Amino acid sequence: MCLTQNREKEILMDILIEKVSDKSLILIKFLKIFNKKIYYLKIVSKDEKKLFYKLKSLNVFPLPIDEIKNIPSNLFADLDFDPNNLILKKTNSIYSKTISKFFLKNFFNYSEVISKLLIKDTIRTPFTTLNTYIKIWLNKNNHLLFITSDIKNLFLIEKNKNLNLIYIPTDFISFFLNIFLKLKSFLIIKLMNLKFNSPKFKNEKNKNINPSKVAFILHGETYYGSTRKKILYDKDLYYSNFYKNFKKKNIQHFGYLRKNLYDKSLKYKFLSNNNLSFKDILTINYFFLNQYFLLEELHIYF
Repeated sequence: MCLTQNREKEILMDILIEKVSDKSLILIKFLKIFNKKIYYLKIVSKDEKKLFYKLKSLNVFPLPIDEIKNIPSNLFADLDFDPNNLILKKTNSIYSKTISKFFLKNFFNYSEVISKLLIKDTIRTPFTTLNTYIKIWLNKNNHLLFITSDIKNLFLIEKNKNLNLIYIPTDFISFFLNIFLKLKSFLIIKLMNLKFNSPKFKNEKNKNINPSKVAFILHGETYYGSTRKKILYDKDLYYSNFYKNFKKKNIQHFGYLRKNLYDKSLKYKFLSNNNLSFKDILTINYFFLNQYFLLEELHIYF
């Protein structure tokens, strides 16, 4: 008799993972030890089909809400048109006048109503969807363990005595890792700025200024042909004796196929990664990092 009562009181718990990725397989294999049914809401992977079949081989499936019969209409109502104003109640519980004023004080139309509308629009979909799915499943089963990697869900999901939440802080770690990488790049740019704007560097740079105002990037020689004696034509279309800057001797020539030109009197530089100095590499990286942060700043405004 006692054994029967214990069996009746046994908790039937399922495990629901909000998002599964390729990295989630380690966690899933660990959870399989507990011999519980494991479901998920969303797949995040470059190859979702491949991951789906991997999960299927482990008996891990999407949450089968569509297979549940006799779902109470009030649960559908909460998802569809929110007759009990649950979103508004959650918005009011999240809203902080002090925090909102601090972040939105510079907006010309700032008000408490606008702040709450922003919060409401942000939380509407995750709040209604997650809570409805969880309620429907708890209506069918005794207990549910919900695993999420989004810290916002800790504030959005409604408390229930039959629901346990586990937060795995992968989003938190990624957030601080991105900040660290951006801060590192920012410091590199600042150090480069100090170097390139120093008087010593500017003086050295001014000494090496090339007086040529026209550059000609060659594909091979200044003529077309295997040798100077067997040429088909000279590449002299851009040369002119009437304009000083376009005189052959005044043009800076660049090339990436030949290290030296037949005509030694010409100004010529061979373009090759092997010939880049450490200063050249720093200058190139400085340029690209500057462009990256410029785009990041523009992204904030647009």
